[in-house]
Parts: sequence; structure tokens; C-alpha cells
Amino acid sequence: GAVGDGTPDAPGPSAGTAAQEELLRTLKAQDVGVCSVLLEYGSTAKPSGTSKTTYVTFLKVVRVEGSKKLEKPVAKVEFNINPGYSKPTSTCTQPVKHQYAFEYAMGRAYPCVITVHFRKELALPPVEIDFEVQDHPKVARRVVVQTPLQQLGQGRPGKKI
Repeated sequence: GAVGDGTPDAPGPSAGTAAQEELLRTLKAQDVGVCSVLLEYGSTAKPSGTSKTTYVTFLKVVRVEGSKKLEKPVAKVEFNINPGYSKPTSTCTQPVKHQYAFEYAMGRAYPCVITVHFRKELALPPVEIDFEVQDHPKVARRVVVQTPLQQLGQGRPGKKI
């Protein structure tokens, strides 16, 4: 599938994860002053009754590097299973067991747009992830949000990326 579209190439982290982590190590070795947040998102699925599946869409912060300002970088996570509507289906402001999650039972897989809002003082734009829950027991993808250290907290958050 395309990057970030949630379609499975194989269960587990995508092949691009290793390349992203290698790029991060290279930038750190060059000491360019990069701050990064490694996010993992995905879904779990388990049968629920005779015709439904219970899907849990999740997002968690795997690692933060580069600045103490980045500790607990997420302010809230929105999950929207009706992308045509601007109001999210669910909003989580506190992680439970280190992850933000939305659970929903349905008879088929469905789209779920995940919007990550960072703490206001970081001045990072929200990240919008187009995802579709999967019928696999667990599917996970990772994305790295990076910003130069000197720009962290400067200006206003801006538009979604």
C-alpha cells in the first residue's frame, strides 16, 4: 500500500521504519540539532459476536529525542471514522497504558483518520494520518516527526500535515 494509507504490506512495522531510524541516526551523528518524536499507530481486531469485529485503533509515543521540551509531546489524539464530518468520533487527552485508543465494533473494516495534536508550546502542526482498520490481529505503522532544535517552540502550530 501507499505510505500512511494503512493498507497492509505485512503485519507489524513497515519496511520504511528501518530507513527512517537510519536517517535519524545519520542526522544525530552529523549533530544538526534535530528533535524527533517517533509515533506508532495501527489497529487490533478480534471477533465480537457472530457478525462483528471489535477494532481498536491506537496511537502511542514510542520515543522522543533531542530536547527535554518534547517530554509528553501529545496534547490530544482525535479519531474520526466519518471523514466527511469535521467533528471527530472520539478525542483522547490522556493515554491509557501508554497509548491513545478508540474501540468500535463493526461488521467490516472502516476508515479512521487519526489526528495528533501536540502541546501548544511546541508550536508543531497537527499530524493527520489516513488509516483504515485491518482484520489482522495487530497492524502497526510508525512515523517520525522531526523539527530542527532551533525551531522547536517558535511561531504558531500552523496547518495539519
